[in-house]
Amino acid sequence: MDTNVGNTFIMEAEQQLINAIELYELGYFDCAYYSLRSAIDLSTTMVFLCDLPDNDRGKYLKDWKNIEDFPLRGTMIAKLKKANNLFCDMYDKMPNFFNRAHVLSSRLNKFVHKQGLVQFYVSRNHPIYGNKSDINFIEDFESDLKECIAVVAVMRLAIDPFPVLLMDEEILYRCFDSLTEPYSENFVSEYIGKDIIEEYKTTDIYRGTYKSFENEEKKNQTVFDIMKHQYINTTKRDDIFAQLHLLPYTI
Repeated sequence: MDTNVGNTFIMEAEQQLINAIELYELGYFDCAYYSLRSAIDLSTTMVFLCDLPDNDRGKYLKDWKNIEDFPLRGTMIAKLKKANNLFCDMYDKMPNFFNRAHVLSSRLNKFVHKQGLVQFYVSRNHPIYGNKSDINFIEDFESDLKECIAVVAVMRLAIDPFPVLLMDEEILYRCFDSLTEPYSENFVSEYIGKDIIEEYKTTDIYRGTYKSFENEEKKNQTVFDIMKHQYINTTKRDDIFAQLHLLPYTI
């Protein structure tokens, strides 16, 4: 898979999260949970098709494109763990994240498969036996939504470490002008968790990419602003000419 296809998977997962919110607001709570699970499945499929060994990737990608037999999420993760590639390394070094993801997946399946009368519309809306207060039901959905956002955001990191790399100014000011935007501190704190990001920083994909940039010359603020924001501060001519060699010919 090329980058464009990978980005398409991420955008589709994002759309499923949006759909989940809209469906829940309309009252279709089981459909909302189906969309949440779909977002997780999409992000897993993306990693599966990217991280398989070359001799397996072609077959599974062909099956996926032709809508033929294709493994479910649990089978995909089992195969990725055996492949001993980037995902396997993440799985070993990020136990807290994958434990959370497993618990979340099990919880979503309760809604999707309607396990328990509480998942039935006819029970929830029954004039006598129905749930009189849905405040906990709403809070649970909001919590599950945040967890799904976290899963999609972290699974993306299996093929693209730059959302976390660029949070570090030591890399940001040494990197090329990436189209990728870094995750914000607030986003990490509210959705992913700083402990999960610290675990991710021990993975091979993060450490290897970090090392590939750490010896590059660090841009000063003026040159960085030109490269990243096309903002030229003419009062800082000395700073610009000192690192003119770091700027592309066209901005």
